[in-house]
Amino acid sequence: MSGNSNLKNESPNIRPSRKNNNNVEDVVSLEMTHLFMLGLKRNKQAKEGFSMIDLINTQLTQTRIKQIERIEQTLLCQCAEISSRYKNTHIDDLDAFCTQTFRLALFKKELVNNNIDVHESLTKFDEEEVASYEVVRCSLDVTVANKGENFDELNKRQQRRRLTQIKNRSQKSLSFLAEYRLSPKDLVMTSPIGTEYRVCFDADGQKRLEPENLRTLVGLMDRFCVSEAAYHELAQLYPNLPRTHTVINARRQMTATLNIERVPGDVNGALVSFRCELHKKLQDVLKENPDQNKVMVQLSMDGTHVSRISNYVVFSFRLVDMSDSCSADSIKTLAILNCREDYIKLKTSLQPLFEEINSVIEDGYVNVDDKAIGVKIVFCADMKMILTILGLGGISCNHACVWCLMHRGDRHNMEHPLDYFNSDDMKRNWQQMTEHAVKCEFGVQHTPLLKIEVEDYVLDELHLLLRITDLLERNLIDEVKTRDEEERTSKGQPTHMDKLVKSIKDCGVSFSFWQDKETRKLKWTSLNGQEKRKLLAKLPQTLKGKLRPNTEERVLRLWSLLFVIHTKITSPESVDAQEVFELSRNWVKIFLSLDKHLSGYNERNITPYVHCMVYHVPFMIQKFGTLRSFSCQAFEKRNDVIKKIHQRKSNKWDPTVEALQICKRMEESSKSTRDKRQYIKRKPEYWNEEIQQNRRAKRAKLDLINCQPVEAVVLESMNEPELRDYIEGKGIKTKARSRGWLLKEAKRLDI
Repeated sequence: MSGNSNLKNESPNIRPSRKNNNNVEDVVSLEMTHLFMLGLKRNKQAKEGFSMIDLINTQLTQTRIKQIERIEQTLLCQCAEISSRYKNTHIDDLDAFCTQTFRLALFKKELVNNNIDVHESLTKFDEEEVASYEVVRCSLDVTVANKGENFDELNKRQQRRRLTQIKNRSQKSLSFLAEYRLSPKDLVMTSPIGTEYRVCFDADGQKRLEPENLRTLVGLMDRFCVSEAAYHELAQLYPNLPRTHTVINARRQMTATLNIERVPGDVNGALVSFRCELHKKLQDVLKENPDQNKVMVQLSMDGTHVSRISNYVVFSFRLVDMSDSCSADSIKTLAILNCREDYIKLKTSLQPLFEEINSVIEDGYVNVDDKAIGVKIVFCADMKMILTILGLGGISCNHACVWCLMHRGDRHNMEHPLDYFNSDDMKRNWQQMTEHAVKCEFGVQHTPLLKIEVEDYVLDELHLLLRITDLLERNLIDEVKTRDEEERTSKGQPTHMDKLVKSIKDCGVSFSFWQDKETRKLKWTSLNGQEKRKLLAKLPQTLKGKLRPNTEERVLRLWSLLFVIHTKITSPESVDAQEVFELSRNWVKIFLSLDKHLSGYNERNITPYVHCMVYHVPFMIQKFGTLRSFSCQAFEKRNDVIKKIHQRKSNKWDPTVEALQICKRMEESSKSTRDKRQYIKRKPEYWNEEIQQNRRAKRAKLDLINCQPVEAVVLESMNEPELRDYIEGKGIKTKARSRGWLLKEAKRLDI
C-alpha cells in the first residue's frame, strides 16, 4: 500500500499484505498486541454504548474502519478469548503473553482511507483518546452512504423518517456527554435552502413544537371543533403532547396578526381587506411560479342556514387554476354576515369590500413585490345571489334572466338560434343595467354592486344540476303518488312509491319520504350534488318498467340526456358549444312533450335555470372552457365548516368575528398540512360491485328490522301525560286533563 501514515505513538498497526493470486482486492492486516486488546476489552465493558470499531477508531488518525458486522463480531470473540487466556496465564509468563500480537484481516474497501502505510508495531491502548470520540464520529460519518438526496425535496413522511434516523444515530454519537454529566436537548440543522429542522432528545423537548407545527395543531383543533377542555384532557393523558397553555398562546398569536374589522351598519358581521388577502395569495403563487404574470380570481357569495334563527352570508374568493380540484383549503374568506341575502344589507355592510374590489377591477392589476400581476375577476354563484349582486328582482319576475332581456313568456320558446339572446339587442351589460336601474326597467331595481361585466358572471354548475334535477325528481314523485291514489280504491294497497324508493336506493343513494305532521304534505330526502350525479347515471336502468308505459321512455330519456349534458359542460376537454346547445334544446322539447300526459312538464316549469342551460351555458363554455373550474363545491364545503363552527365551537357572543378568525387560522395552517397517503385500489371488482352489494344488504337488513311488528299499546295502563303524548303523536294537540276523555280519544285514534 502506498501513502504515508501519521498514526500516533501508541495505537494498533495496520500493515499491508500481499495481493492474492486471483487479483482480488488488496487486503491489509490490523496488528494488535494482546495488551492492546485487553485494554480494548476493558473499555468496552466500561462504555457499553460504544462498539469495538468505535473504540479502535479513537486510536486512529488518518483512517477509520467502517461499521462492519463481521469485524465487530471478530473483535468481540478474540477479545473474549484473549481475556480468558490472560486469567489462566502464570504470572511469570504475563510479559511474554502481553507482547504477543493478533492480526485482523481487512479489505481496503472496509477502510475510509486506504492509502496508508504503517512503519512500526504499537502496543498500548490510549484511554485518553476515547474522550475525543465524539469529534471522530461526528467528523467522519462512515456508516451512512451518501445517496445524494436533498432533504428539502423529500415529502413530509420521508423527512420524518430521516429525522428519526438522525435522532437515533446522534443519540449514540453524543452518549459521551454522560461522562461530563451533560445531556443533549436539541439538535438544530439547516438545509441548503435555509430551512431549519430540529430534533428533540429529551421527553420535555417533545412537548415543544415548532411554531409551524403549533399553527397546524391549532388549525386541526379549529377544523374538527376540538375544545380546549377536550385537548387539556388529552394532554394530561399523553404527556408528550404540547401543554394546553402553549397551544392557547399560539392561537392568540395567530389571531393577533389578523386585521379583522366589523362591518358598517346594524348587521352583525366581520370582514378583512380584499387587497391584503389577494396580495398574500399572489405571494404564494410567485414562490411556486416566479414567471406568473396574470391570474383569474373567482368571487363567490352564498347564504347558508347555520341554526333555526340564524342565516350567514359568506363572501369568499379563490384563484382559478383550471384544474378539477374542489378543495376548500384554496378558499380565502373575506366576510361573514349574520343576515339574509338582501341587496340593501349587503350594500351597506360590504361597502368597503365592494370599493376595494371595484378599484382592482378598474386597475386591472395588483403590485406584488414590485411586479405587476394582471388580475381578471369573475363572479360565480347560484342564480339567486347573482340576481342580488346585479340589483335584479326575484327569479319569478318577468325579466329574471341575468344575461339577457328575455321575457318570462318567451322562456319556453326553443325556436330561437343560439346567438339570439346573446346578440347586442338582447344581452345585458353593466353600463346598460346602471341606466335601467334609474328607470327600474327590465327587472333592474338597483345599481349593480360590482363593476364586473355581465358576461363575466358564471352560473354555478352545481346549482344548475341541483335545481334541474329537483324538477325531475319532484315530477317523478308526483307521478307515482298520483298512481298510488288512483289505485288505492280499486286495487288495494299501492306500491309505486315503494318501487321508486327501492330504485333510488339501488343506485347507492339513501332516500326516504314522509308526511309532515303540521302541513300534512309529502316530503322526501334532500340529496347533494354527488348523489344527484349517481341518480342521473344509474336511475334510468333501475327504474325501467316501474313508470307509466306510454311515457316511461321519455321520462327516463330526460334523466339520461341531462347526465350527458352535465358531463359535457364539466368535462376538462374542449367541447363544442353548438353541440351542448342542440342537446339542451332537445332536452326541453322532450320535457314539453310530456305535458299532455303528466303534470309538472308544462311551459311554466321551464325555469330560468333551464333557459340558461340552453342559451347561456354554451357561451360560458366557449369563453371560459369547462365550468368545473368555476364550481362552487369548494365554497359549499367552506359553508358547511362555518355552520359546524357556529353550532359546536362558537360562544354565540360574537359569532361572525369568531367564525372569521377560525377560518383565517385554518387557511394559515393549511399550508403545512401533511401529505395524505395514496391508497391503491387493488381489487376493482370490490370497489365497483361488491361494496355496493354489501351496502344494499345492510340497508335491507335494517329495513327488515324496522318492519318488525311493534308490541301492542295498552292504553288502559297509561296515565294522563302518556295519553296526551300518544294523542299528539297521532297529529292532534290537546291540553285536556280528564283521563276518561283522553282514554276515549286515544282509543278512537287507535282504531
